[in-house]
Amino acid sequence: MPLGGGFDFGAVVHRGVSGLLIESAGDRVGANTQQYWDATFRREAEEHPFGEVKPEIAGALRAAVQFFGNMEGKTVIDVGCGDGATSLFFVQQGARVISLDQSEVAIQKLREHCKAKHITSIQAFAENAFAIDRYGPADFIFGSMILHHLEPFGEFVPILKRALTPNGRGFFFENNSASSVLTWFRAHVVGKLWIPKHGDADEFPLSPKEVQELGRAFHLRQVFPSMVLFQLIAVYFFRGRLHKQFCVLDRWAYRVRWFRKYSYRQFLFLEN
Repeated sequence: MPLGGGFDFGAVVHRGVSGLLIESAGDRVGANTQQYWDATFRREAEEHPFGEVKPEIAGALRAAVQFFGNMEGKTVIDVGCGDGATSLFFVQQGARVISLDQSEVAIQKLREHCKAKHITSIQAFAENAFAIDRYGPADFIFGSMILHHLEPFGEFVPILKRALTPNGRGFFFENNSASSVLTWFRAHVVGKLWIPKHGDADEFPLSPKEVQELGRAFHLRQVFPSMVLFQLIAVYFFRGRLHKQFCVLDRWAYRVRWFRKYSYRQFLFLEN
């Protein structure tokens, strides 16, 4: 299904759920995980305006657009598109977008929105990320908090590479498990007693080893746009109280260049 050639963007937007769901190593998503995300997208549809870009991702989108350059008429695969806010943003930049997410609830809501708003430059598929190369090669690939869900990660990297054109670019906004203290607390404390767990039961932050795997396949630039570490104490242990005070600690820590690698947030810039 080469996008640069005969992919008809006007023909697919009103289709039902794609029949391309495949069984593969990357399809090992438990029923509980699937139910978690379907429920999450149903709840968010009720609580937030559809397609609203959340503040925490706005900076990532600005960085991605700057990295991608002129997007007019280009093809973007938005992998793990969720409610479609990022896909709608890329359409505003003049791109044609392939929106992929494993949640059929999220994809159906995006399709309904596109139909109601007469948006024909988005094609939305309920699809596993390990099938991303079936929709390429694309000029750009964007993902937000998706890579750390994909196991075995080593099998996904060459698939990602095939999904991009020879000069294609990928941008990923991700979490980071470089802090051994943070990952210990996540494994042994979060989700127990009064400490909430945010996210599904199967996910784990992206590891430095997995980032290195990307670096072996692509020209990779890793950026830590801000320090997100101490403020997690406020989020998990104090239910948001003292957040401003812990953010001050993060800002001070960010001044120490070697310490930035422990931030829980990172941007990954990939060039094929």
